[in-house]
Amino acid sequence: MGTRWHAVHHGVMRIHQIATAPPVTCAPDQSISAVARIMREQDVGAVVVTDADGRLRGIVTDRDLVVRGLARGMSTDAAVEHVMTHDVVHVEASAELDAGLNHMQAWGVRRLPVVDADGTLRGIVTLDDLLLVLEQEEELAAGPVRSAVSAGRRGHAFVPRVDLTGAPTEPVEAPAVTADVPSGW
Repeated sequence: MGTRWHAVHHGVMRIHQIATAPPVTCAPDQSISAVARIMREQDVGAVVVTDADGRLRGIVTDRDLVVRGLARGMSTDAAVEHVMTHDVVHVEASAELDAGLNHMQAWGVRRLPVVDADGTLRGIVTLDDLLLVLEQEEELAAGPVRSAVSAGRRGHAFVPRVDLTGAPTEPVEAPAVTADVPSGW
């Protein structure tokens, strides 16, 4: 059972809503050194490899360049297709965020290319992107709870209801709560 991702005012979130688009890409015949320069210039650790029609062919990371290329004595003029990952785990743009997270967990990947139904690259989602969305969602959900706790500390009798669907809510009267607290607490 996966995490259910909801945009507080927008319903279920889809991968395309958080994907970085357009992603940084290169052709399979570009050299290792050219792709390394792209990574430096674009400040990314991975480049998606596409064909002339924009379809996903692979992905290459900075680690791939070093471990699969340079550490094996490969020339920096060699084509990046020799060091890239060919069978790339990816997700369709219309998929729910759950699907993206599940793919990442199941395959142990940190980057997930986003494609249309025909395989055309539309974006990329990273684990950091998903964690940022989760953090934002938790902040949105926690806000009303913090307000209720804060109101209770100030002695207010009314606290807001928490409704994550985005529907308007009215404050409700908080029941009186008393507790016997042992001395020394």
